[in-house]
Amino acid sequence: MELTNILSATTQRYLGKNNAIMANEATNLVSTKRISKAADDAAGSAIATKLNVKAASLSKAIDNADQAIAMLQTAESGMSTIADALTRLKEIATQAASDNNSTDRTKLQTERARLELSITNIANSTKYGATALLDGGGATVGALGADLSVANGINGITAGGGSATAGAYTVDIAAVAGGKSALTVTDGSGNAQTINVTVPTAGSLDVSFATLGITVNVNSQLGSTAVDHTVDDAGFTVTVGADRSFTFQLGDVSNTYNHVDITIGGMGLVSLGLNGIGDWTDDEAGRTAAQTYLNTLNEDGKGIDYINTKKADVGAVQNQITNQKKKLTDELENTITAKKTIEDTKYEESFSNFIQAQIAVKVDITVLAQVNQLPQEILNMMK
Repeated sequence: MELTNILSATTQRYLGKNNAIMANEATNLVSTKRISKAADDAAGSAIATKLNVKAASLSKAIDNADQAIAMLQTAESGMSTIADALTRLKEIATQAASDNNSTDRTKLQTERARLELSITNIANSTKYGATALLDGGGATVGALGADLSVANGINGITAGGGSATAGAYTVDIAAVAGGKSALTVTDGSGNAQTINVTVPTAGSLDVSFATLGITVNVNSQLGSTAVDHTVDDAGFTVTVGADRSFTFQLGDVSNTYNHVDITIGGMGLVSLGLNGIGDWTDDEAGRTAAQTYLNTLNEDGKGIDYINTKKADVGAVQNQITNQKKKLTDELENTITAKKTIEDTKYEESFSNFIQAQIAVKVDITVLAQVNQLPQEILNMMK
């Protein structure tokens, strides 16, 4: 006779169940993760994945903030150096504006020229990585032919670091000796500058009109004949700049709340309002030029006031980014904590479950050994 041992089957089922619980809790304890696969907790796994993506994005936003601060500190450092040069320029302009220093004006003019050159160099060379900060960006305004005006109003920063005067630009072309062309550019305020140019036989040539703060790109279509000089509308391209504008992404979502914008003005002589002022010669004209220079340095929106305003903007944006970074850091910490709460092993609970399952397995094994003997004992009793 064969007897079905239902108790043994039941005990084996519980033994298997408790073994599985013990193995699962052991995995949780060793891996430190309560959810190691979606099957462990489908909803929890989905939420943890979203939080993980958010944390990664927030971490990069914090990196953006650090780099933005470093960029602005670089710009501020360049501005400070230029401000020091302006301070010295004001000192020597004060000297040059007084007739008791009339015999020394040419010496002061030499120092002025060197200081102005250093300002131009700093404006052009201040960079964060490969990104220029104080030179201003370039923007093509339009093509010019002989005796034509650019009807577009022009504002901005030249590639040379200055701010071009608003208004139309007129380019006049005349043949001069030596096979060259005399290019005269006049801005909307009547300021003019003339440069003699050798027309390239191929390619193009950038001609910098530093006094006006523009660059004229001359190509071979200008022609090379000194007499009967003609040019078509494709002969020139006038380039002026626009202030350097930057947008920093400081959040895991691209919107106005997570953007910090700044426009850094050019720091060249034109932006400072110091271009086109006459030399400090030892005559009356030199004294007048020195007085004009001194007044420009003191004028609102120019010289020292201009650079102080721009430095204040940079400092204010640095503070804004620092505050945003603190918010991002707190948000990242909270996101990581939330992810850990969902995903990580709850040690007290897992260890308690492991011990309970371990005890249950031992009991199941003991009980199984006994219930497996019951059929034989029943058969022995029936003999």
